[in-house]
Amino acid sequence: MDLPRYLRAPEAARLVGGVHPNTLFRWAAEGRFPHPVLIGPNTRGWRDDVLMKWMKSRPVKEAA
Repeated sequence: MDLPRYLRAPEAARLVGGVHPNTLFRWAAEGRFPHPVLIGPNTRGWRDDVLMKWMKSRPVKEAA
């Protein structure tokens, strides 16, 4: 069994599509994104498996 990997905001932002890291915190505050967890002293982040599950739940946009 693989242990989950924890991603800081810049890594998570790149993973979910290149948004600004602060956008993730705003989305989480608005309830549109998983809330970060404490991963170190004064550092919050997300488990990679939680982010992958969130991304799979998003609707796929059709190319025009």
